[in-house]
Amino acid sequence: MRTLVISATTVFALYGVFTACRPQQQADPSAYPPQPTMTAPSPTAPPTGPAPTYTAPAPTYTAPAPSGPQMVVPGPLALPCSNDQGCGTHRCNPQYNKCAFPCATETDCINPNACTSGMCVPRTGQ
Repeated sequence: MRTLVISATTVFALYGVFTACRPQQQADPSAYPPQPTMTAPSPTAPPTGPAPTYTAPAPTYTAPAPSGPQMVVPGPLALPCSNDQGCGTHRCNPQYNKCAFPCATETDCINPNACTSGMCVPRTGQ
């Protein structure tokens, strides 16, 4: 039985190879209707007179004014947030929806905290 399956598989494989690799027969060109011929349009005289000039107004761009003091770009360890409540002593940076951690300036910290070595810590000696 095994020999029969192998023999049948080999015969079908060889048949597929030989039928796929045989040369294709060329079609008789007289069997098809003649193709219509295209004629080139007659040349026309170029327009006379000066070429029209177009002037477009220069685009203007105005950057949006920042809504408050510039905050730091959050680092890879910054937590996601939507308000200051989940950031502890740091502020939430709404531009990135992450806490401003590590802090760079006092604006990244919630008052009365101060930015020291990237951390918002309570102020001392007030």
